[in-house]
Amino acid sequence: MRGRGCQYCRRVAVWAAGTVFLACTATVGAQTTATPPLTSREIVAVQATKPPVIDGEMVEDEWKAAAAVTGFIQYEPRRGEVSDVRTEAFVLYDAGHLYVAFRAWDPEPITAELTQRDADLFLDDAVAIVLDTTFDRRSGYYFITNALGTQADGRIADDGRILESSWDAPWQSAARRTDYGWSAEFSVPLSSFRYAAGKSQIWGINFGRSRRRTLERSFWGGPLDNQWRVSQAGRLTTLDVPPPMDRIQVLPYALTRVQEGMAPHWEAGIDARYALTPTTAVYATLFPDFATIEADQEQINLTRFELSLPEKRQFFLEGQEQFNQRFRTFYS
Repeated sequence: MRGRGCQYCRRVAVWAAGTVFLACTATVGAQTTATPPLTSREIVAVQATKPPVIDGEMVEDEWKAAAAVTGFIQYEPRRGEVSDVRTEAFVLYDAGHLYVAFRAWDPEPITAELTQRDADLFLDDAVAIVLDTTFDRRSGYYFITNALGTQADGRIADDGRILESSWDAPWQSAARRTDYGWSAEFSVPLSSFRYAAGKSQIWGINFGRSRRRTLERSFWGGPLDNQWRVSQAGRLTTLDVPPPMDRIQVLPYALTRVQEGMAPHWEAGIDARYALTPTTAVYATLFPDFATIEADQEQINLTRFELSLPEKRQFFLEGQEQFNQRFRTFYS
């Protein structure tokens, strides 16, 4: 019995040692074959000597100083694989604007039908940029245009979990069909962003593209677990940007109503914004006028649940993405 017991113990010891060896081998193999994260991608910002003309046609002299960004990775349908088509992105900037251009190769006909602003342009052939101008890896902005030049933009919060599409910026975009596919150009005013001024600034940046024909979405900073994930974007480095020019914004208004047999009626008010820091601002309003706001579409609600209508009043839109958390923190 003692001999059999010792033999059994030896077998158990050999089996345990073999299991530990296999586990260690698998761990080492996983470490040696792991793909390095693509979020370490980096672009050096280049100042434009002359602002490019935003007409969708990429003139070589306008963009020759900018290096081509390539190597887009699929977000879907085959996440992590290299995109089926070639895409190039270019970035320039000056004291007032950020310029972005795309070359999108495609052997198939281009599909673009949407013309309404802030529509889901990824249902068309479209390109996009994501900017984290404070480099907090949590918040940012997105800008999309399709092959018709239709625009969609908004703010990103909670690392891509919350999108605020009601935010609009005064930016330009244009697109054009080409013999290789299509191209697009963006011009976004720096005044649209909150950012820290100075030399050697770093912004988070990502580029995206959608192809309707194959239902492919690809990103430069991929593979992503959320296509708006700011923390997985690349970096735009060595930016030398001036302080925001519009630290103080004041928007007054005055209205009058004249009716026969009645005294004139006057109304006046003011909206104001003061930027305390690049990421913090104070907003104030006195006697706001909401008469010019687009009316909500009437809906018949036969359920026991209340309707949720999008906010359209400008004062309540500022910073709204900070309140759009998983648990409602603001109700109006």
